[in-house]
Amino acid sequence: MSYWWPLLKNVPGVNTPETRMATFIGSPKDFFDWYEGGQVSDGLKILLDRLRSYGCEVGYPCFLRTGYTSGKHNWSRCCHVPVPEDMARHVLGLFEFSETVDVLGLPVDVWAVRELLPTEPYFRIERFSGMPLCRERRYFIKDGGVVSHVPYWPAEAIGGDDEEDAEIHEWHQKGLPENWRELLAEANEESDEVALLTELSERVSAAIEGAWSLDWMRAKRGWYAIDMAEAHRSWACPPMLARSP
Repeated sequence: MSYWWPLLKNVPGVNTPETRMATFIGSPKDFFDWYEGGQVSDGLKILLDRLRSYGCEVGYPCFLRTGYTSGKHNWSRCCHVPVPEDMARHVLGLFEFSETVDVLGLPVDVWAVRELLPTEPYFRIERFSGMPLCRERRYFIKDGGVVSHVPYWPAEAIGGDDEEDAEIHEWHQKGLPENWRELLAEANEESDEVALLTELSERVSAAIEGAWSLDWMRAKRGWYAIDMAEAHRSWACPPMLARSP
């Protein structure tokens, strides 16, 4: 995020959430000590104060993430911060998620507090800690053009696979509305937005060198570019970008 965000936010015509970034000046050991019940280091105190302040600037509830992940599948424990008093708990939750999501853990030196965009969710996913499901798209871009695009949420990511074990399938379905498949199909229907998002994605690709996935979300105020990642590290990466530098 430290690389692409300063470039993305300045692309003409592209909506992005209000964002404030902070760098943690300290050692990863500070997080481990805190997680295990030790004292909060001076560096962490500075970080937490800054994140709380940034939350006040963009407005609570706010959206919290690191430079690499938001842990949105643990919505109420990681990225969704309702009030300033909850910031420390969510920072700790996002640190824990960052340590478990990758074999070596993800870096936690860069943090961002973002505006929580007003949306019209189709439903909420209980096993994702109440995460709202909205209209989202993923565009793959390179060399000023769009290579491919897909709806962000496949059905199996929401309700599991019909061929899986019955007990696991029941867990996947827990808390979903009975008509979740119809609602998801409606959210995933690509129509008049394709021309707009293609044009905007081409602008982003012209401004940011390399092969990327670019994620869009429909908010009440229109489509917003909300995230980017290297194409070859992204779900649904087309084969031609799988090994692009």
